[in-house]
Order: sequence, then structure tokens, then C-alpha cells
Amino acid sequence: MRIATRGHGIWELDVSQPCNIVTSLEEFTVCSSDKKYIGVEVDGTDDYNLSWTDNGAVVLGCSEIIGEGNNLTLDGGDQLISNFCNGTGGIYYVDLELITSCYNTEASFKAIVNTNTNTINVLEYIHFAEDYSSDMIGEGTNSVTSSSSAYAQIEIGVSGTSLYLDAENMPCGPTAIVRVQNGNIHPVREVTTAGTYTFNISSGANCNGTESIDITNPNALTISTTDMTTCANPAYTGVEVDGTAFYEIDWTGGNDNINPCSEMLTENIGNNLEVSGGNLLVSDFCGNTQGEYYVELILFSSCYSVEASFKGKIDLNNDIIEVIEYIHFNEPTPSNMPGDGTATVTSSSAAFAEFELILSNKQLYLNHTIQPCGTGYIQLIDGFTRSYTCPLIIPEGENLTLDGGDLFITELCNLTDVHYVDLEFITNCYNAEASFKAIVNTNTGTIDVLEYMHFAESTSSDMTGDGTASVISVNNAFAQIEVFLSDNSLYLDAENMPCGPNSVVRVLNGNTHAAYPVNTTGTYPVTVISDDRCSKEEEVNINILSACDDNDACTIGDVYDADCNCMGTLLDTNNNDTCDVNENTSFQLKVFLQGALLNSGGDWMRDDLRANNYIPTTEPYSTSTYFTHYGTGGGETINANMLTDKGDSSIVDWILVELRDANDPTIIIETQSVLLQKDGAVIDINESKVLTFESSYQDYHVAIRHRNHLGVMTANPLTLDANTLIDFTDINTPTWGINACVNMGNNTQALWAGNGVVDDRIIFQGGSNDVNMSFFTVLQASTNTNLIPNFIEMGYQAGDIDMNGQCIFQGANNESNFIFFNVLSFPDNINGVTNYIIQEQLP
Repeated sequence: MRIATRGHGIWELDVSQPCNIVTSLEEFTVCSSDKKYIGVEVDGTDDYNLSWTDNGAVVLGCSEIIGEGNNLTLDGGDQLISNFCNGTGGIYYVDLELITSCYNTEASFKAIVNTNTNTINVLEYIHFAEDYSSDMIGEGTNSVTSSSSAYAQIEIGVSGTSLYLDAENMPCGPTAIVRVQNGNIHPVREVTTAGTYTFNISSGANCNGTESIDITNPNALTISTTDMTTCANPAYTGVEVDGTAFYEIDWTGGNDNINPCSEMLTENIGNNLEVSGGNLLVSDFCGNTQGEYYVELILFSSCYSVEASFKGKIDLNNDIIEVIEYIHFNEPTPSNMPGDGTATVTSSSAAFAEFELILSNKQLYLNHTIQPCGTGYIQLIDGFTRSYTCPLIIPEGENLTLDGGDLFITELCNLTDVHYVDLEFITNCYNAEASFKAIVNTNTGTIDVLEYMHFAESTSSDMTGDGTASVISVNNAFAQIEVFLSDNSLYLDAENMPCGPNSVVRVLNGNTHAAYPVNTTGTYPVTVISDDRCSKEEEVNINILSACDDNDACTIGDVYDADCNCMGTLLDTNNNDTCDVNENTSFQLKVFLQGALLNSGGDWMRDDLRANNYIPTTEPYSTSTYFTHYGTGGGETINANMLTDKGDSSIVDWILVELRDANDPTIIIETQSVLLQKDGAVIDINESKVLTFESSYQDYHVAIRHRNHLGVMTANPLTLDANTLIDFTDINTPTWGINACVNMGNNTQALWAGNGVVDDRIIFQGGSNDVNMSFFTVLQASTNTNLIPNFIEMGYQAGDIDMNGQCIFQGANNESNFIFFNVLSFPDNINGVTNYIIQEQLP
């Protein structure tokens, strides 16, 4: 016995002997508003009865075994197959096996036949001598015809309460015959709700059996839409779909430019088209005259029986055909089609056949232009058209490490258009997740971010580059990611991995489909059809008002009002009724220098340079080739009395402070040379702990640099005012990069010492190493007349790593050892190699 369901094929299950009854069952889904039919196919018995017994209902019906029929020749008239047990009307499952004398080949046919509506819905048709399912033209009407005419072309039709067979074409000649080999028919069970459906079967041999089939509810389908306000025209909106592996989206009722159409091409499939035989209608796009449609076609050429395939986008608004993929007859790889982007496209090769696809009067036609085989023909043998959308489920991606190259996300269905993209990312840095939603326009090569939730965050954050081909997360906690377009494909790159170079980030999941263009305010209904053909409806309200720029630096949150006038609110972060742009930036700083902490014997730094009168009264950075001042910075001087002993507030050395751009921290806005106290506090040349800059009041990155230590910068741009304290001595203060500071214990940190060469790295062994700076400082000292390597050079020297006023290359407390142990103990130098390079963590 077998079970057949509409659209699900046939399944078999052996039942105990000697009854020799074969059955099969499949659990399937029924939509709440849909109707399905369960039919039972019976093998191995000449006589049987069926009864449905679930829920106390008993449904008995006609079980008819169809024996071998009469031979039917071409134009031999219609041959009666069955009168459905002389029934007066009903819905029946029909299972037939057909045979033709043309090489004695067989075909099989399974369908639901409704004699009430005179319609045939084909479940499965396998043509003569084929082992795979093929199409029948006319499904859903009272007559279906095999699309292939190999060996025989047959028609099966229902008229009144009877089923008939007709032979339409007999390639083996007019004397060839076709007939029903065997078959069976019985009423089907109508299913409208989920549940368990049970039936009994009894054969003529007094064998009985019971089977059940479970009908389940459809897969959970979640649709998320966001009401949108915009002044852009057109705006684009998408729909987020979860809970299904494949889906189709129809926007209806909101815009005449997109009219839903899902059409299997049947009318002219299988017709022979000779050279110059006129234009064969392919599709009328469901009668629509506007919109964009996706078309797939399979063509057949009698020249050695080869096939070609075409995939394209048909734009009825502009009357053009855009080729997505074309594979010529008998070719394994795609090729170009001349005319792409116009109303007529032509196969690039004439091998086996040359043809044209023509868009004329809002309809698509096929024309046969060249046939190298002579009198051969071409056919349209399969195809469909649907409204132009591209649902694409993006699977979990590969792990991407820092500098691990660009990771491919999706080719966006290989369609050039405007796409809604919804992605989720994950990083193994505390197993944190991020989400990304954007409109990706492959026509303009731009990404417009709708929403970005950074790793482990619950609120939306910014991405730099919004509206360009590349967007980068502003936040670099856990991981900093870049999503970018290249050659109409989407890629992921890992820009920063604060958890270390072995951290990974990847796409967790995602989906994409064509975005919907919106030109006017209104409510736009959307229907999502899941892979089990069940549907769910939602709607999104669009108000054409959006963010803008009023070109006033003193306003923020600029938006269009109801008349699309761009308006903003005063930029006044500190709520003093004064525009931040007209205010200066102020803040406080604390920092430790590792060199001055070495051998300090306490919590504070040593001030040996001050005690020995080595600190200059004019800042040293203007005369250094490695440091550059910006804005009003440079040339700062102090009175000598600032260098007297003031206990824990005594001066340790000059440092350089930089304000850097909030969006691009490689851009230095303004600098200032200031002084560092033993307790880590920073003061300006007027002895104020509140550092004031000329730059306007806004967010900045803040960096600190020193003449023989590696610099450090805040991880994120900060909103600064006089009460803001940036404490770089606290190990919990986020800094840019990885291991930017050295852990001094007790939850404190300091700038890395050892940069004697004064560049952006610390090197113990190798080219441009910092040990040589101490060596040459000693060897070239004016008072070291005997060139003694263990000579001690006194003064204010870059090679004086521990900042005690003594530059020592060889002997106790020599500078080389400090550099050596810093390199050897650096956290990322896991193999303890002496030629490891400590890189300054400044962009």
C-alpha cells in the first residue's frame, strides 16, 4: 500500500505477509486556511476496501482496480479509463501505469481528480523510459498533457464523472499504440486541520491493517517589520523572517510598481519552434504591465537533444531584460548574452541553436534565429516567473581571526538591486553576539545601516562609513568588525580583536531579500510564504520623513518636520545653554611611567630627573623629529620654581597629550605639552589639573605619549568636561589596542618603558633595537674619552630607560636589562623570544 499527498510524492512501507499489501505514510504540514488530500495507493491485491476511522468518523468509498486497457493509436479517440465506480461526483486519488509499443516503454501518473470541479491536480508524472518526475501541461484544469513527446505524448482528461486517455503524438509512427497497463482509484480524505488521521484496509484475502498519518501545523514563522519615517524618496524597507529555511515575500496593495506574480509557464511549453517560425509567448507576467520579475527557463534543441538554461530579471517599468545567468546548449559553464540590459537578448553561441528572448508589449517571447542542424527545432520545456525577490538564508560562516583575510558572506543571490540584509555575528571573546541590519544597494555600491547592535550590547550603536561601500563598528569591545561590498558580494573583516590575536568572529546566521521601494506615506502589506507553502501577513507603516543635516554645527538630531523642513536641537551636552562648539574642551588625566616606577620603593614614581636639575623648562617634543604638535600646541615653557621639591606633587617629566578625532583616531586635532607629577596627576604649565584645549567641546579620543615610553589612547571617544578624569593608571580603564600598558600589580598599569630609539616600538634584539641607543649614548659621551662601555652618562637622555638621570649600558641597573625583561615578559610573547617586538598601540 502507498500514501500520496498533494505535492509530496509517493512513499512505500512493507506490511506483513501473506496479505502482500504495500502502504506508506508521510507526516506533512497543513496551513490553517489550506486544504490537502490524503490518498492511499494499494499494491498487491485485486480487491480491497478502505475506511477512515479517526475521530469516530467512518468514510467508505469506491475502491476500483483498473485492468489493462485497450490499445490506443494516434487519433484513435478518447479511451475510457474509469467512471469512478459510477460515482456521481467526488474527489479521487488516481494511480496509473501506462505503456507504449514504442520500444515497449512505460510511464506512471498519479493525481487528485475532482469530478465535482472537473479538475486534475498532478502529484507525480514520470514520462516513458524516464526515471524522474517531469511536468504536465494544464495542471489544475480538466485536461493535462505530457510536456515531453518522446515515445508518446499523452493527454488525460476528466469529463463529467469519467476519466479518459488520448494519444496526442506518436513519434514511432501512426501505428504505434499506448494503453493503461494497470492502476487503482479510490476516494481521498480531505484534511483542513492538524491531527492524526487513521484508516483501515481490508483485502479480498481477509487481511486487515490499520495505519495513521500525522498532519502537523506549519513551521513557526516570525515576521518582524519596523514602521519607518523618512524624507528620502524612494525609501527602502525590508522584512525580517525567522523560523523557516526558505520563503517568498509578496508586497501587495502599497505600490503599483510591484505586482505579485508567481506563474509556472505552461501554455507554450513543449511546442516546436522552427527557424523564423515567429515569436513564441513565454510569459505575460500574470497580466501585469509594471513591476520587476525573476524568470527561469530551460530550453531544448533537437540538434543532438541538448538543453540550455536562462535566469534573468525582467523590468517591465523600463522594458529591459537583465541576464543573471545563461548556460548555452550542451555547455557546463555560464556565458554572456549580447543585448544584456536591453529589450532583446541573444544567445552568444549558435552551436546547436541560436535564439532570442524579446520583451515586447509587456510580454516575453522566444524567437528561433539559427539552427545548424538544418530542419531542427527548439522548445521551451520548463520554466517559471515570480515577483522579483531573492530570499537567501545565510548559513553559519567560518571563523575569522584578526588579519585573517576577508570572509565571504553572500553574493546577494547574484542579483544587482537593493537588498535588505539581516545578520548575526558571534565572537569567542566571552561568546558575545552582535546583530546587523542594513539596506545594501548593489546598484550604487553602498551600505545604509538600519540598526547595529554591538557584541554584548542591548542598544544600537554607530558604524563608521554608513552610506559607503564599507561600514565599521565604532565600538571595538570583544571585536571590531567591518562589513563591506566588493563585486556585488558582501564580506566580513575583523579589524580589532581585544581578546587577543587568537580570538575569532564569524557570521552566526542571517537572511537577505530584495528591499521594497517606498515613494509615498502609507501602509504597506507584506505576505511571507514559507517553504511549506503556508503564509503569514504583516504590514509596515511608512511616513516619508527622515534625518537630515541643517548645516548648523550647533544642532544635533536634525530631522525633517511635517513639511520636510530640517530642524535640530542645541548641542549642549553640559546643559549650560551654550553651544558646545563655542566651548573649549577640558578634562583631567592620571598616568604612570614604568621607567620612573622602577625601584621606586613605594606607590609613586621617582623624580630623579627633577632632583638632579635635568628637566628642561621648555617642553622637549617640538625639537624631536618623531613628535609633531597640532593646533596651538608646542613651545610650552615653565618657571623654574615649578621644579622645586613638592613632595608627592613633584614633577617627574614632560609628557605630550593629544586630542584625536572621534570617528577617525588617526587624525590628531590638537596637542599640548604638560607635566607629570609623582602621584600620576597631570598638570598644565599653569599648575592646573584641569587641562583646557582650544578645540570645541565634543567627543574625542585622548592619547598620552612620552619621549622614551610607548604611548596609550582611550579605547573609545569620550565626552569631556572639567570634571572628567581619564585615569590611565587604573588597569580597568579601556585602552585602544591590545596590552597597550604594562600591568604593575595592585590594579595599576603604566606606559611601557624602553623606547630609547624614540619610535613606535620596543626592540631588544634586531635592527633599530633600543639597546643600541643606550650603548651609543654612553660610548659617544663627550667625557667618555676612553670609550669605556661601562661608563655612566649623566643627564636628560632618551637612553635613560629607568629615568634616574644615569644612562648605563653595562653594569648594575643597566638599561639593557630593563628592555630585555620587558620584551621577555610581554604577554603576547608566549614563546619568550628575545627578538620579539612590542608595538605601540596607537592608530
